[in-house]
Amino acid sequence: MIKYRHQITSYAEGMQIFRTDVRKFWFGVLLVFLLVLPGVGVSLGGNYVPYLLNQTGIAILVALGLNLLMGSAGLISMGHAAFLAVGAYTAGILSTTLGFPFWMTITLSGLSTGLIGMVVGLPALRLKGIYLALATLAFQFIAEHVIVHWASLTGGANGLFVPRPALGDFQFDTDIRFYYLLMPVVVVMALGMVNLRRTRFGRALVAIRDSDVAAEAVG
Repeated sequence: MIKYRHQITSYAEGMQIFRTDVRKFWFGVLLVFLLVLPGVGVSLGGNYVPYLLNQTGIAILVALGLNLLMGSAGLISMGHAAFLAVGAYTAGILSTTLGFPFWMTITLSGLSTGLIGMVVGLPALRLKGIYLALATLAFQFIAEHVIVHWASLTGGANGLFVPRPALGDFQFDTDIRFYYLLMPVVVVMALGMVNLRRTRFGRALVAIRDSDVAAEAVG
């Protein structure tokens, strides 16, 4: 006889992020591990380890957005890096050319990426499958062309030299400091993504993935 460790007895229990105390415990262990990881990494592999951890954190943020589109909704996107570039170059241009503070560049870069996503998404509303993939791939090529050839704004192939972020007088001028800025954002965004899938909007995305015709039929 198969014995389950924990049986879900209500809908509210099934919608919880941490259903058992064991999961809460291991999540706490994960948070402690993330706190001490940079120090352990420096002692074992030098300053290059925090740099790799930061690159990993950025990749996780990108993967979370891609998972929402491809994993939850089942829609193929081959231009996700282009949207990342829009946000990154917006933040870089605002901070270097216009001298905007860090918190404002982050906010405006997110808004600009969302706006560009709406512009690209509206014509692609009736596309799906390979046609949607081709549309997103076309946007990827367009974004690369603009970035490389609009050198007066984007720096072209040389890119932009962006100053380190700062909150007031405190600068995140080392990889370890930047890690402690980035990782809380990663944890919050990961929890937010899990919570989003539990909402009506998240369930609608899953319904589209399973059967877009059935999802449209039930509204």
